[in-house]
Formats: sequence, C-alpha cells, structure tokens
Amino acid sequence: MKNANMGRLGGFTLIELLVVVLIIGILAGVALPQYQTAVDKARYGKIISMTRALKDATEVYYMANGTYEFKIGDIDISGPNGCSFPAEDNIILCNDSWYDILNGGKNVVGFMGARYATQPEQNAYRIWLDYNSEGKPAGQRECVAADESARAHRLCKAMGGVQIGNSNSYILQ
Repeated sequence: MKNANMGRLGGFTLIELLVVVLIIGILAGVALPQYQTAVDKARYGKIISMTRALKDATEVYYMANGTYEFKIGDIDISGPNGCSFPAEDNIILCNDSWYDILNGGKNVVGFMGARYATQPEQNAYRIWLDYNSEGKPAGQRECVAADESARAHRLCKAMGGVQIGNSNSYILQ
C-alpha cells in the first residue's frame, strides 16, 4: 500500500509562513525605534560640535567686547561646507540643520541647533552661555524635545538626558 503523502512535494504550510512573517514583524517593530535613535544620535554628533564651536566663538566675542550683542559676521566662526551665514540674522543654515544664536542682549539663553530644516519636528540642542541672564549654569547643555513624540524624548534620554520636571527639556550629563 502506498503512503498518500509520498507523492507530495516538500514545502511550508500557510500557517508556518504566517508565523515566520509575524515573528519578523515583531522583531522589526522592536528594532526600528532603536535604529532611528542611533541615526538621530549620529546626526547630533555633528550638531553638538558645531554648537560648541559657536558657543566658544561667542564667549571670545564677549570677553573682547563685554556684550553678547553682535551679528554673525562679528564672531570668528566658519561653518562646515554647505553652510551659509545670512548677515541679517544670527542663523547659520546648513544642508541638514540650522543653528540659531539667541543673543537678545540681556535675555541671552544660549544656542538652538539640531532642528533639521527638512524635519522641523526634531529635537533642539542648547548650550547656555557663561553669562546668561536666566541663572542657568555656564555651559549647561540641554536637549529639548520639540514635540511630544516618543522618538523625540527617546533621543534626549539616549544622550544621557535627565528630564526637567514634566517639561520637554532634558539636562545632559
């Protein structure tokens, strides 16, 4: 007597394929946020160094002139390739980011950066100036979650940030 299954070709059943697709979907759902955070942290590396250079140039200007009131052309800074320095604003525009030097005289609060021109919902990075009028510690670094998304907050936490109360700001250690 012949076995009924002897003539059947080998293969996977529909249930086996569905289980594999389900497992891959679960793994992708867990891995994708971690991948996005790693990409955001890589972008932040460039932004952090540029923001630090802007702060240092501003502090040199303050030491020489006794004020933070200036235009971007007054400080000794050159941005990376692909950046422009509009003379009318204290903003530096780059290919994938922009930097705003917040020098409102007595209301100096530091620097904003890390908000990508193509993705305005992204976080901000701030370094407080040494002689700011807000009473912040000199050089305090902050990550600001520009929106309520989990991705924005996850990046600030991944950078070692400690949330300030219930705000969107994180102090970076």
